[in-house]
Amino acid sequence: MRRGKLMHNFSEDKETTRLNYKQLFRKLSPFLARRKGTLVWVTFLVLAAALSGRAIPFFIGYTIDNAIVKKDWDLLLYCTIGYAVLEVLNSVFEFLQVYQFQKLGNQVLLDIRSKILFVVQRIPMTYFNRTPAGRIVTRATNDVSQIGEIFSDGVVKVFIQLIVLISIVVSMMLISVKLTLICLATAPLFFYLGIKVTNKIKETLRVSKIATSALNSFIAESLNGMKIIQMYQLSRSKMDQFEFLSGDLKRVSLKSTRNYAMMMPILNLFNGLILASALYFSGILGQQDGIKVGLVITFFLHALDFVHPFRDIIEKYQQFQNSLTSAERVFTLLEEPIEAGYNLPPIPQKVGNAIEFRNLSFKYQDTTTTVLKNLSLTIKDRQSVGVVGRTGAGKSTLVHLLLNLYPPTPNELFIGGHAIESIPLNQLRHKINCVQQDLFLFKGTIFENLTLGSERILDDRVYRVAAEIGLVDYLAKTQRTLAHPVEESGANLSTGEKQLISFARILIFDPEIVILDEATSNIDSQMEQLLQTASKKLIQNRTSIVIAHRLSTIFSCDRILVIDNGRVIEDGSPQELAAKDSEFKKMLSDQSYKDL
Repeated sequence: MRRGKLMHNFSEDKETTRLNYKQLFRKLSPFLARRKGTLVWVTFLVLAAALSGRAIPFFIGYTIDNAIVKKDWDLLLYCTIGYAVLEVLNSVFEFLQVYQFQKLGNQVLLDIRSKILFVVQRIPMTYFNRTPAGRIVTRATNDVSQIGEIFSDGVVKVFIQLIVLISIVVSMMLISVKLTLICLATAPLFFYLGIKVTNKIKETLRVSKIATSALNSFIAESLNGMKIIQMYQLSRSKMDQFEFLSGDLKRVSLKSTRNYAMMMPILNLFNGLILASALYFSGILGQQDGIKVGLVITFFLHALDFVHPFRDIIEKYQQFQNSLTSAERVFTLLEEPIEAGYNLPPIPQKVGNAIEFRNLSFKYQDTTTTVLKNLSLTIKDRQSVGVVGRTGAGKSTLVHLLLNLYPPTPNELFIGGHAIESIPLNQLRHKINCVQQDLFLFKGTIFENLTLGSERILDDRVYRVAAEIGLVDYLAKTQRTLAHPVEESGANLSTGEKQLISFARILIFDPEIVILDEATSNIDSQMEQLLQTASKKLIQNRTSIVIAHRLSTIFSCDRILVIDNGRVIEDGSPQELAAKDSEFKKMLSDQSYKDL
């Protein structure tokens, strides 16, 4: 069973868009278009480096024929100086082209990562439901870094070496077309063999990426659930899963290594044939056609140089294939459709923030169960409504729909007189704030978690609100301040402290509509009192919906909705429902409410 699940995850990762080289450059072109100046400069440097590199063998041949053979020592001195200048120029051009390509690559990677963050913040929640966090992290880090190899060690090197290769072939033909054709007769065969082997490498690299992503997802999940693993003594089971996943990764990596090992003998054989042909036939043609010794040596030096870019092109083709595999995964993520609400035009602000459900029914994607059924009700402007119900009744789904995390059917949910699907998400989420049961705090300080880095929040307001709800005094009792550090996910704070900080954050941002999904954890009496005070301030003079678990919060609301099996079965004030034989009254007698 476990193996089947893991392989299911693998198949999900294979749903990437397959790219060829033309498609890759078309997708990269928007990022490269922003760097046109750098591209022009790099192209010039590549040509300059190639031309200066080809001038060196000709200069050596000229020196041999005109200075060494003729024993012109003055000319030899000048030629030596000229050779040194050419080498320096060639080195400078090569340094600049590598530096500029790396600079271009870093700029493009920054743009791609920024685009990933932009997309991830705007894609629907359904994507995160089906995609492990570790897989997203792999695409945003490892895969993007692999794309960077295109500019440092992949297709850029292929492009550079291709220019060098062309310049070498042209230079060789300027000396002798016949000799060039003889020496390069086997080049197409070896190039074909090299590409054939590299194509085998591409598929193993693709599978390796899938295995790496699955292993990363497993490790991330295990770290997040370490408490459960230790509590239930799952170490052996988790180790078995790890060995299975790492074994898969090892197997495909070894297969890729075997394929890559085949490349070197092929390239070395070609290297030997080229040099042997150049050495033998250049000597023969030198005697027959009267080619000078300097030109023969020049041709041999060109032939010697030919092997290096040819080898690099074959080797870097593999690197490019690796980058292509990563690019497929990254661009699949970048092409995920963002929520439509981000592209809507602003709507005029109407008076009031009433919420209306018009015969709303809803079920989650890929499920057949209808969670909410024909829900019709109106929550008046500035009215506080407590929502109670058994687990699975549909309370959390109400929250998801109001935040537009999952889109309802059009024209079934209205806020402030506007259908929710017509409200731009930035306006909607500026209007509505929510405290959820799964409280999350960022690593930083309490103050930073209160402002979330917003520059429009004044420090005075932060301290005033924190003092009003008792947060400042509470922290002072344990020698803490708003500058107190917060660990990842607020691990060094209690549930009550995290909830109080979340309440303060909403009051600081001062939204028009508040959704409060109370945590069910037991808290001490002092924190209970602070949370009661804060929750009353939260719902005061605001349209508010409270998924309530505390009696004190329930009876602070103007109105109570009892939900069961996706339907509202009772609706009234807390006092009205508690006074009669109702489901609400039965729920109040339950142990789950008695203790809260």
